This record gives sequence, structure tokens and C-alpha cells, in this order.
Amino acid sequence: MKQNGFTLIELIGVVAIIALVMVVAVPQVMSTLTNSSVKQSEAFENDLELAAESYVENNWQTFRAEYDKYQSSHNNNQYCIPLSTLISNGYIENTDIDPSTNKVIDFEKKYILLRNTSGNLNRYKFSFEYIDTIKNKSTICTSWEA
Repeated sequence: MKQNGFTLIELIGVVAIIALVMVVAVPQVMSTLTNSSVKQSEAFENDLELAAESYVENNWQTFRAEYDKYQSSHNNNQYCIPLSTLISNGYIENTDIDPSTNKVIDFEKKYILLRNTSGNLNRYKFSFEYIDTIKNKSTICTSWEA
């Protein structure tokens, strides 16, 4: 008598092999996806920082006057540029997607923090850092909010 189908042992063997492949493959896939997301977020923040650097370079006279005026009363070698300023001057698009949320960026309460790293108020060498004051409420840029 001829039987059609698989035996119980064969089915258990196939399920065991599939389970073994899943145990090995799923963590690797999840790790790759996580690393990709982190790298995409870092690239996004780097693009924002480069936009701010271009803004400062291209508008140096105006920016320097604003920076010096702010430093005359604060003297902390730091300055915040709102992302809305970068949008209004064409350095970033208001349709850019934030990779951490996969949504169009809400530019409110987001800044690029500039630090004068020259150690001298009369010299200018800035570092640029993306700041989200919604996520990080204890930054100098928080005091810039109206």
C-alpha cells in the first residue's frame, strides 16, 4: 500500500531545521537593520551640521555680528542656530525626512549648537552639533526658545 504525504518524523525534522535557521538568521538581520538605522541618523545629523557650517561661511559678516553681540552679554563661546533659519535661507529642505521617526522633520525646537573651539573669543573656529531640545531639555539651546 502506497502512502502519500510525510511522516511525523520528517515534519519534525523540517520544523527543527527551519527553527535552527531562524535562530541564526533573525539576530543577524535585526542587527543589520539597527546598524543601518543608526548610520542613517548619523548621516542625517552630519548633513544638518554641514548645512550650518555652510550658512556660517556664506553669511560670515552677518553671522559674526550676531555672534559677537550675543557673546558680549553671555561670554560662553556657544551659539544656537535654529534649523528654521537654515530652511529659510535654503540650506536644508523643509521636506527632509528624519530617519529616526521616518516623518518630515518638525523643525521646531531643533538647533545646531556652535562652539568656538579656538579658546579665544577673538578667533573663530567652530564645532557644530545637532541639538533636539524636545529630547534633550538641558542644553544651552533650550534658553533660546521663545
